[in-house]
Amino acid sequence: MIAGMSEVAHPPRWFWTKRLAWGSALVVVGMVLFYAGWDVWLRVAVGREEEALRGMGVALTHGEVPTERVPSRAAVLYRDAAASLTMTLEEREQVFVYARRYGRETIDVSAPLAANGRALALMREASREEEMAWATTYPLSFTGPRVVTRELSTVACAAALHAHDRGMGAEAMAHFYDALRVERKPIGASVIWTLAWLMSVHQQTTVGQHLVQRADIGADPAMTRRVIAALLDEKPHENAMACLKGGWTDVLSEYDASGFYGATAFGRADRLATLRYVRGVTAAAAAGDAWASTQMAKRIEYPVTESRTVTTRLPRQVALMVLPAFSDSAMRLHLARAQRCVLAAAFAARLYEVEQGKLPATLEALVPAYLPAVPDDPFAPGQKVRYVNEANDPRVYSVGENFADDKGVGHAHRRAAGEMLRPWDEYNRPDLVMYLRLARAASTMPKRVE
Repeated sequence: MIAGMSEVAHPPRWFWTKRLAWGSALVVVGMVLFYAGWDVWLRVAVGREEEALRGMGVALTHGEVPTERVPSRAAVLYRDAAASLTMTLEEREQVFVYARRYGRETIDVSAPLAANGRALALMREASREEEMAWATTYPLSFTGPRVVTRELSTVACAAALHAHDRGMGAEAMAHFYDALRVERKPIGASVIWTLAWLMSVHQQTTVGQHLVQRADIGADPAMTRRVIAALLDEKPHENAMACLKGGWTDVLSEYDASGFYGATAFGRADRLATLRYVRGVTAAAAAGDAWASTQMAKRIEYPVTESRTVTTRLPRQVALMVLPAFSDSAMRLHLARAQRCVLAAAFAARLYEVEQGKLPATLEALVPAYLPAVPDDPFAPGQKVRYVNEANDPRVYSVGENFADDKGVGHAHRRAAGEMLRPWDEYNRPDLVMYLRLARAASTMPKRVE
């Protein structure tokens, strides 16, 4: 009796070993079944979204973005212009810095521009064509879109400033027109083209501000009017939107290139979260105005944590590579559109001044002789870009990314008035301003509305 009780109280070692083995086996089987079920669910969920998005990407590539089996003469000329660029990496950086920081750094770009005279001549000939198009069938490398939309535009912008330095106002405006025309048509539905266009617009706006203030824009009024028409052309913005939508195919290709990771359950979960995020961003970018885009973008959950631990970053490794390109696309597309609209109104006001001897009292006075209509402000739904006709500081502006009318006070105003900007002010931008005069008196500057 006592021995039996002893056996019950103290079972042999094999008793526990057997149960531990069975328990471990059941846990492993449960984990395998759970993982398999999760994998099957993700495979179905991702497969459905992938199929829809792939089809949509193909439709966008061959629908919204124009393609040609037989390239136009202008397309061939632009292709040859891109192939004619002979600058070294150092010379390209020189030209880029010259176009972006004109007046702040002394850089001699005579040599690289002279060496690329053929590329500039081909661009000039192509921009005279009534219609331009790029054929997506051209075998281009990964940097192809960047070469087409950014480097050619940069060379043309640098040539415009260089011509202005030599007192050739008409030539300066002609080169600037060439820079604007380069990006009227994309080479395919790719987010790379969208990003390159956004960077080029920022550069063109910088160059345009210098030309508005300094160049003899009355030397060739017809060319200045063509520049205004090119700035108001909505086709580049529409192409950028279509390319951003078609960028879904870029996202999917990143996962296809990730090999084994893209085929795992983690990879499919990453892909599903990424596709949902990109779809939300592109829907926000397609909203009618910047305010609606911003409100939609705020509701989109970013599927990548900021944590730097391996356990949280590894399941989102592809998303970490591709999503930063989409994160602020909705706002940047509207910002680029606002920059072009404000710059067009500034050129029109200056041309009016050259021909009439004074600046217009209002922007409505420019219609229809200088502008087809006062441009809309993407950051103020239902309203137009604004104009302040002050004797010492006339300017055209958009209310900008803070959606508040600061009466045309930009960062340049605040710096000139001696105000020290705080680091976060660059992220809380005031009005987007184009100044019509080179010199501004600090005493006449209005106070910024807080």
